[in-house]
Amino acid sequence: HDLQMVTLLDTRLRGEVNAIETCEGSPVADTLSVVGSIASLRTLCDDDVAPTTFVVDIGTRSTLHSRTGGQFGSLAVALDGTRYVDQQALGDGADTDVGAPAVHDRRTGEQRVELDALPDHDEWSPIWRVRWSPDGALIAATFPGELAVWEAATGALVHRIEGEQGFVR
Repeated sequence: HDLQMVTLLDTRLRGEVNAIETCEGSPVADTLSVVGSIASLRTLCDDDVAPTTFVVDIGTRSTLHSRTGGQFGSLAVALDGTRYVDQQALGDGADTDVGAPAVHDRRTGEQRVELDALPDHDEWSPIWRVRWSPDGALIAATFPGELAVWEAATGALVHRIEGEQGFVR
């Protein structure tokens, strides 16, 4: 099938940095991260319900790995560029649930650690935003009505704040 190109621009240089083949579809807002020559992004491919995560090497114009079934808004790369955290969609269409957020090796996509479940929850809620601490030791994520913080190395839940209603931002 036809492939779409993702074009990375550096506005300081005023031009195209590189173009790498991904898939026919649309990029997902707020998921592009570039550390050194490695870029991570999400694209909603074809008629897929959940986006695909692409990790590409800009210097060699190659895709290092891709993973289908990512959750919208839940991709974050550690500031050192070695790891990312995301949450996978489980199932298709209206019956789609989400799995536990997990830390992955950025170059290989291999899972390093799964984050501990939130107490009093039978299943995971979709993550709306996820971010790393500047030193890469902690991961913070917002869910409907709450915020949680985990140790990145072990996945242990270290703090949780519940909101009264709506979304914690």
